[in-house]
Amino acid sequence: MPHGPMLRRPLWSSLLISACVPTQASQRELRRGDDLATLTIPGIQEIQAMDLGIDRVSLSLMRSSDTKKTYDKESKKVSDSIAVSAPPGEYQLSLNYFAGGEAVLSTANCVSKALKFNLTRNKPGDVNGFPVTLCFKDQRPWEPVTNDSPDPNIQLANQKRLRDNFSTGINLAWVDFARDVGTGAPNLAEIKRQLSQVAAAGGTVARIWLHTDGSLTPEYEGARVLGPGAYTIKDLTKILDVAATQKVQLMLTLWSFDMLRSELKKKDSGRVAANRLLLTDAKHMRDYLDRALTPMVYAVRSHPALHSWDVINEPEGMTTAENWGNVEATDRVDLAAVQTFVNKIAGRIHHIAPSNLVTVGAVSMKYLNKNLSTGNIYSDEALVKAGKDPMGYLDFYQVHYYANKGKENSPFQNAASSFGFDKPIYVGEFDMKEYLEFELTSPRLTYDKLKQLGYHGVLGWKDASIQAMPLMLNAMTYLQNPAPTINDPDLCTNFGGGHGKPFFVSETLYRKKSPTSGSAVEDWCIVE
Repeated sequence: MPHGPMLRRPLWSSLLISACVPTQASQRELRRGDDLATLTIPGIQEIQAMDLGIDRVSLSLMRSSDTKKTYDKESKKVSDSIAVSAPPGEYQLSLNYFAGGEAVLSTANCVSKALKFNLTRNKPGDVNGFPVTLCFKDQRPWEPVTNDSPDPNIQLANQKRLRDNFSTGINLAWVDFARDVGTGAPNLAEIKRQLSQVAAAGGTVARIWLHTDGSLTPEYEGARVLGPGAYTIKDLTKILDVAATQKVQLMLTLWSFDMLRSELKKKDSGRVAANRLLLTDAKHMRDYLDRALTPMVYAVRSHPALHSWDVINEPEGMTTAENWGNVEATDRVDLAAVQTFVNKIAGRIHHIAPSNLVTVGAVSMKYLNKNLSTGNIYSDEALVKAGKDPMGYLDFYQVHYYANKGKENSPFQNAASSFGFDKPIYVGEFDMKEYLEFELTSPRLTYDKLKQLGYHGVLGWKDASIQAMPLMLNAMTYLQNPAPTINDPDLCTNFGGGHGKPFFVSETLYRKKSPTSGSAVEDWCIVE
């Protein structure tokens, strides 16, 4: 396959196929034989055929005269050229690419009139051309990818950018779960308020969820994706514009394991079934890639507030590898389905915007640790093996950590280098109040600790109550102005002290002053 940067034009732009001499890369040739003229259409690239599920091509020439005689050819070798020979005259051309019994791409789907051309006798060797447009069933023209291999220069530049700039921020996550885009009225004031606090503390990145569980976006008709949703791109652009005013970039998390969650199934079992088909059926995944993801990526790929695309939050939680109780056993998928899902989405993003960064929020270090028997399931090799798209790689890894995952998986107790990463690594989620389990005297030390251990970005978690927000802001501020630590449990200071497990009251974190302290506020230490 060719190397160098790939070019993909928008799916809705027109495709003009022009003839070339045989030695050049051509879309089709028209040449004269002694008695017949032959129309030859080269095959489509193998990766495109797989991406669209194409398994058969047919080419037909129907004479415009009263005889209406047809000359046609069909082939299952879609990556090979297909040719039809016919006597000179006026013909109507029909070109169809099939996935199963469905004509995925066809000249007949286009709004323009039937394609007619004159097949005439010219001097030997002459090559004539005419424009051809192939369209999807909804009349959107299709354009092929002209380069589908990773560009090592772009990959190296992306990774250098990540390694050279330690990123700090928060999980904004959501203001309105699964509804921050798609309603036409995102809560821009609250988003701006939170991002302004991040910026004031020296933070640069916030992670925000988009489709999440698919309950609002993308737009479905039955089990098939129709588009991103009427307001999705407008809402997303407005949110990015707000982030730009605060000089904070956004990590856009497309999906979450919530897409198969039993809580959603109780409300809308059909939506869980449709979401699951994205993970298990190539045709349904193709609908999402073509109709929803592609327009979104084209719309914001160059926005200054775009940090990266996070394909899915903690996808392992909906698999048979984790067996989480909040996903019904019959709805769980295997890890291979997740790998294919990630590969296809990352590939589509990179086909359109090779410099856009892509990651995945892994639930635990065990899925990224190449030193374990399972290996790194998100390595380039593993993802391409699963989904077959060489552009479906990650630009950086992202791990989430909570104390119940054990010290062996803890980024706070293990240097990044100990896991054998071949790319930059972010800690994309952790619980600030678990700082004691991280062997730290204050949550204020968390971001600095991870920086010292060689991680390239840190985003603490906050739930919808925003309880942990002050702690994250303090940790980011500490990076700018580090202060000496105090480790004396008998002192009640802002930098340590207290006894027992930390607990939140409203947005303030406390510990008891002594093991026997009661429930009165004056018996507690404020933890910062």
